[in-house]
Amino acid sequence: MDDKRYFYKHLTAAALMMTLVTGCNEQYAFTPNVADQLDAVQVDPTTSPPVVVVTTAPPTIPPVVIVTTTPPPSSLYEDVVQEISVPLDRTRPADIVFVIDNSGSMSDEQQKVAASFNKFISQFHVRDIDYHIGVMTTDISSMQSAREISSWKSKMSGFKRYGPGCLTSRYDEAYLTKNSPDLVNRFNNNAKVGLRGAGDETGLGAISRAIDPAKFAVGGCNEGFLRAGSVLSVIYVSDEDDTLVGRAECAGLSILDCGQKVSQSLKSAVSGQDAEVRQYAIVDLKARAPSKPLKRPITTGFFAYPEVFRTLSQPLAIPLFSIVEDFGVAIQQQIASSILKAAENRTFSLNKRPSDLTKLKVSLNGELLIRGDANGFVYDDAANLIELRGLALAESAGKRLVIEFTALK
Repeated sequence: MDDKRYFYKHLTAAALMMTLVTGCNEQYAFTPNVADQLDAVQVDPTTSPPVVVVTTAPPTIPPVVIVTTTPPPSSLYEDVVQEISVPLDRTRPADIVFVIDNSGSMSDEQQKVAASFNKFISQFHVRDIDYHIGVMTTDISSMQSAREISSWKSKMSGFKRYGPGCLTSRYDEAYLTKNSPDLVNRFNNNAKVGLRGAGDETGLGAISRAIDPAKFAVGGCNEGFLRAGSVLSVIYVSDEDDTLVGRAECAGLSILDCGQKVSQSLKSAVSGQDAEVRQYAIVDLKARAPSKPLKRPITTGFFAYPEVFRTLSQPLAIPLFSIVEDFGVAIQQQIASSILKAAENRTFSLNKRPSDLTKLKVSLNGELLIRGDANGFVYDDAANLIELRGLALAESAGKRLVIEFTALK
């Protein structure tokens, strides 16, 4: 009987395997698991003929892997409440400074800045915006010794005012106002700052030196330029990367930390609860990134790729414009419009970038405004600001504007 059981068991196993193979159009490669399942064949000897009973192990089900993403912990976020007292006056002053590269490759670009000014400034006259217009260079070379002073005098020939972080002018007045005689021609002449400036240009370095309190004091080279509650607008124009990172002012700081330091200094310099700072950069957006990170500080060489301003653009809301294209149009349209809206109390910058726009709330004297509504507000992601619209704008003067949102710490 043992021999019969052995015979029937293995005969049945072979038959079952043949059935599995020949009964399908597909071919199967059996694994050791199949053999294990076939060993579960039993023969009942009490029946005639013997009955073959086949049992198989349940199929092996592969484990299911569930992938979940974990959002950053709530400890990384903070609730921001920004309160602004909208001025009673419909407008506020605009203090605008062009920081223009005066190195040897900038002749055409300086001409374009000059040529764009007439249409740019005419919009301020039409809308009756009080303004100060200044120019300075990206050269922050020392001007302490007699030799250094002589060098500056030589490279700024024809200018009466100049120096690192100082407003540059060919005239007795350091900056221009709507009462300046021959306004357009004077700006055109001031914008052509020459081509003999230092090759390690830094607009950020120039503006950070410009806000030195000593320069604003009586007798300082920038005396009277900044006013309380104004909109300070800085327009950087350069065909090379900024070289401030790595210098003494930003020693040990990353590009972002250095930029934040400069921006915070600008905000501190403009006194007044309603003061705002806007920055714009006209740089070479078509330049290719270097194959490896630059060693900073940059002291020699020509590096067109604007790594610094590309890094700062999004977190600090600095709009970028291409210097290799007709950026005069950008000055006349986008930049002018942005400054004018701020001066007319239409737009208000956020001090941090919202992490979730669904939680962005804006109210006037406790009345919630609707985002996207014709009589509410809109959010400008590129500039990180809100703009009041319709009735919200018309009724905002003198009211308490509250902006609430969640941001990364």
